[in-house]
Amino acid sequence: MHRVVALFGMSLALFLATPPAAAQDPGSSGSEIDDAVDEVVDRLPEVVVEGLRWYGVPVVPVEEPRSHDVLTPERIADITIITYEEVVDRLPGITSRIYSGDEYARPSISTRGMYDNGFTEYTAVLVDGINMSTLFYGWTAISIFPFTPERIHSAEVIRGGHSVRYGPNTVGGIVNVITTPVPASFVFRERITYGSYNYHSTLTEFGGPIPGSPVRFLGTFVEKGGDTFRDDARFDINEFALKGEWDIGEATRLSFSGFHWRDVHEQPGRLTKAQMNQDREQNPNPTFADWQGWAYGGNFTLHHRLNATDWIQGYGYYRLAQRSLDSPRPTNPPFTGERSADSYMVNEGIGLEGEFGFEAGTAHVLHYGARLHRETINRKTYEVAIAPGGVNAMTQNSVSENMAISLNVDDTIRFGDLMLVLGVRFEHMPVSEARDRVSGIDRDFDLSKFIPGASASYRISDQLAVFANAHKSFRPPQTWSYDFTTKKQDLDFEDGSNFEVGTRWMDVSGFSGSVVLWYVDYSDFIDFDPLTEVYTNLGDYSSRGVDVTFELDAGQAFGVLEGLSTFATATFQDSEFGYGPNKGKDTLYVPEKSGNAGVRYQDPSGLYGVIEAHYWGSAPYSVSDSKHTPSVKTVDIRVGWRRTVPLGTAAIDLDISAASKNVLDRENYLRRGADSYVPGRPREFYGSVSATIHF
Repeated sequence: MHRVVALFGMSLALFLATPPAAAQDPGSSGSEIDDAVDEVVDRLPEVVVEGLRWYGVPVVPVEEPRSHDVLTPERIADITIITYEEVVDRLPGITSRIYSGDEYARPSISTRGMYDNGFTEYTAVLVDGINMSTLFYGWTAISIFPFTPERIHSAEVIRGGHSVRYGPNTVGGIVNVITTPVPASFVFRERITYGSYNYHSTLTEFGGPIPGSPVRFLGTFVEKGGDTFRDDARFDINEFALKGEWDIGEATRLSFSGFHWRDVHEQPGRLTKAQMNQDREQNPNPTFADWQGWAYGGNFTLHHRLNATDWIQGYGYYRLAQRSLDSPRPTNPPFTGERSADSYMVNEGIGLEGEFGFEAGTAHVLHYGARLHRETINRKTYEVAIAPGGVNAMTQNSVSENMAISLNVDDTIRFGDLMLVLGVRFEHMPVSEARDRVSGIDRDFDLSKFIPGASASYRISDQLAVFANAHKSFRPPQTWSYDFTTKKQDLDFEDGSNFEVGTRWMDVSGFSGSVVLWYVDYSDFIDFDPLTEVYTNLGDYSSRGVDVTFELDAGQAFGVLEGLSTFATATFQDSEFGYGPNKGKDTLYVPEKSGNAGVRYQDPSGLYGVIEAHYWGSAPYSVSDSKHTPSVKTVDIRVGWRRTVPLGTAAIDLDISAASKNVLDRENYLRRGADSYVPGRPREFYGSVSATIHF
């Protein structure tokens, strides 16, 4: 860690020695520079991994040269949020599937036809622009995701491998959820939800400016739990988060945040076909099969700016997570033993980034960044026989460490209505090693890569544009890279190339949408080989498809339909192995079709209603291509009433709603093998009351 501290000192010194520059869209301070930033309408808003904090909802300019879509706070407010997935499922190009029955704590999502084994391995999952992964090198694989989805204020997806600014593990794209912004005036919010199977959740938020101080803050507490529809599958989760802003003069702002998160839940087990037919709600796992974990961390970003285009910022972050997983051995009855695995994971880093504009024949905006990232995982695994007197044997006692240095630069060049973005990222890992005290096996990997990217767009009008881009990405050494069960493990680490071309139109008589054609070529794919029982390179695969989105404000298009709107997303894709032992076979759990559609009506009285349908198509669960898990189809309904009521000098926003998820009670399930099934959630009912007081 002393290396991190040393680099932080150098970064801070460089920061202080650099002329003032501009941070992006700082939000609520109301200074003259804020107004100048607002006037720059042709700048591209960005999320930069680890560094930038969002101030409000991202805006997608019509000429943005990539697939980028946003769920507004209004759309989020229409969702009775129980899981993370049911929010991001509404983003175009996102697919999620049933994994193990505990999706409320561990989501599984995929984009761009990427191989989906349930771990969200190819899509970066961010919260307020911060990568919340607790595994190696920002690996998204969400076995611990320290975030409660009730905090989501809006959400966005950037599809494709935009690694130049965002780093590796973004082959499929980036999903960023945005929490409630720090309020400019004092706010108190309480939201309570009750539902089927003893589900309950409460969200409490409060904050605003500290009197007599340039500091604003927002505190959030979430507590949720329930029995779930599976037997002996109770879960309890809570989180406390604090974020704030400190204006240090007009040109400098310090943003900071911290959180503590805790999860305890019993593990639901897979069912056989006979068990599915007998009772879908049963749980064959013993009661000791549970998951316990906690995490805490924080980050800061110090922005400094000179004008509406130039800015520089330094940032740092730290996260510590602990996971304790007890599981039966073997994984199916009759159980003869128990495995207990305890892991401690640390992620920490610092960075510097900025932008400045200049003229060189035409207008340029140069973005640059540098980051030092370090992580460690300490893992101990024990196995004990269930029979009386069973021996408790340590099977693994390992420590793994990665350190990465990242440098990136890109140039946005404008020629009238034509915009080009050219960039490159360099990733170097001076340290990537592990050792296990039980087996005596050591691991050591080397990695240095250049990652190029290029994008272009042409604005046909203020409402219509076309765009295209090509980017490289890769996935560096991960936890499975350090397999201590064999002394020989030579792996080529995975690379991906992404290409897309599309068109976007905005607010044409109330109609907005996009059509995007895309192609992904992925090489040196790594997965567990059941024949050799080690992780190995299994060849390459490619995926291609089209994403379609549209939104229609029917009231704007047809005045008599005021208050009515409709929206839909659809993805059609094909993904198959092109080389290796599975050549010509479809990749697993990638549906050929997926999407969602909905209709919403808002009455002037405050009454509203939303009907949404979701579809995840049939997909192979075996490389033989002959065995498929069935499609998943659900319909959700929510009705409610919302109104703002004056309270003297204050006002209160009320929202009272009732919702049903899977209202048609479709018996959805996932096949995991020849006789292994994971049942989906049945019909559920929820009631919610929300009150927000603005002082």
